[in-house]
Amino acid sequence: MRRLIAEWEPQQCVVLTWPDALTDWCHMLDEIRDCYRNIIREISRREKLIIVARNPQEVTPYLPSVNIGNITIVALPYNDTWMRDVGMISVEQEDGIHLIDFRFNAWGGKYDANYDNRINAILYKNSREFFAPFENSLKDIVLEGGSIETDGRGLIISTTSCQTDPNRNNTTDKESVVRLFARIFPDSRLVLIDDAHLEGDDTDGHIDQLLRIAPDRHTLLVATCDNPHDPNFPYLSKFNDNVRTLFPDYRIIPLALPDPIHDPLTGEQLPASYCNYLIINGAVLLPVYGAPQDKQTIETLAPLFPSRQIIPIDSRALIRQRGSLHCATMQYFKA
Repeated sequence: MRRLIAEWEPQQCVVLTWPDALTDWCHMLDEIRDCYRNIIREISRREKLIIVARNPQEVTPYLPSVNIGNITIVALPYNDTWMRDVGMISVEQEDGIHLIDFRFNAWGGKYDANYDNRINAILYKNSREFFAPFENSLKDIVLEGGSIETDGRGLIISTTSCQTDPNRNNTTDKESVVRLFARIFPDSRLVLIDDAHLEGDDTDGHIDQLLRIAPDRHTLLVATCDNPHDPNFPYLSKFNDNVRTLFPDYRIIPLALPDPIHDPLTGEQLPASYCNYLIINGAVLLPVYGAPQDKQTIETLAPLFPSRQIIPIDSRALIRQRGSLHCATMQYFKA
């Protein structure tokens, strides 16, 4: 048995990586660190937080004055800050929870990943008191945490475009991907969704930008676009049609994209999505973008997470590097 654990199950800690001058955040450190300050405050109020930093002294001014005992800083080298895809993936096996270290190759070799691909083994060695047992028996397989969504009961949802990218696992068709996942998760059912696209995304269609499963396990939250002039409109229309075809018995709740946000330097549209929220103990950290749709999304999520507070986090700085709040974090679970 190897069961992927649903994000809403009781957590032990969250891990994130600190943005510094050697990352792509170098030109906007004040903005992104203010965003991380808010994330750190809200997570540390509710559970343990591990911050990976090249220079821990840089982090200290951004730590909250309370709940400081919940925060541990670990000094490690890294390439970038997207812990969702770098981090270990939590599974439950016959003997309990394990953390699997898959290979990370920066979304099919798009960027450098020499440090990021080694970070989990070092992090575990230095901080094993926070984690379940670690294994790297599947290190030859590329699997990014943002590319998979699970209900914790055997359903795994991903996208065709990401999983059939030949630069990940040399697999180019759905059948090969299904066989690969059957080997990794033999008791699970993989559903691949076509037409996964979000303007500005460089992950080849990660599911955590497009679709999430609600804790009732029979409701899907799906990114939609209400603006026919937005380039996302035709893609998300097809994506939503595919979701309804594949999940005819599920309740589908739309999460409309915010109004288009563009990079102030390049003018490119950025991949802002409300699906990129993080579930933690007692709360949901929701990326917001100063858009009219922010309030509507908070009201939509609240009844789906009745035991959790919906905490808006201004994520306009985060999406400048093509990711959002879920992308920047990885949760780990109580053994």
